[in-house]
Amino acid sequence: MSFYLPLIGLHYKNIKITETITALWSGCGEIVRCRLDGKVCVIKAISVPDHINHPRISQTEFAINRKRHSYEVEFYWYQYYASRLPSRAGALRCFNAIEHEQHKVLVFADFTECGFVNAKPIHTHVTAIIKWLANFHAFHFQVKADGLWSQGVIGI
Repeated sequence: MSFYLPLIGLHYKNIKITETITALWSGCGEIVRCRLDGKVCVIKAISVPDHINHPRISQTEFAINRKRHSYEVEFYWYQYYASRLPSRAGALRCFNAIEHEQHKVLVFADFTECGFVNAKPIHTHVTAIIKWLANFHAFHFQVKADGLWSQGVIGI
């Protein structure tokens, strides 16, 4: 899946994909580790197809549009909200948000280079995750959610 290479090629001259970390759900993109102009980064490349072939779930147009909207909200959140978070609820730094038509690319700092590790099911990790979630949601509790999901929304 290289739909994102022309997009990032408009912003970076030297692009080297070093590792595919994971594919996104049902062919909606992928997350890769790379070097962009010599800087180690992680890219989340998103492109929701018009039809999703899932082995166990029938995808309606409503479901596909909801998935597409979910990625649009995430993209918008990284552009306009992530940098406002206090350190106790911080998100991975997003260097660039690039889009063209239905294709979106988020360029992040590399989480391993930032000191993040995979959480383990141990008390200290679970407690840290719960504290982060509480701080994250407490911060957003009083923030007007322009461009984000409305509370309790079930449709788009």
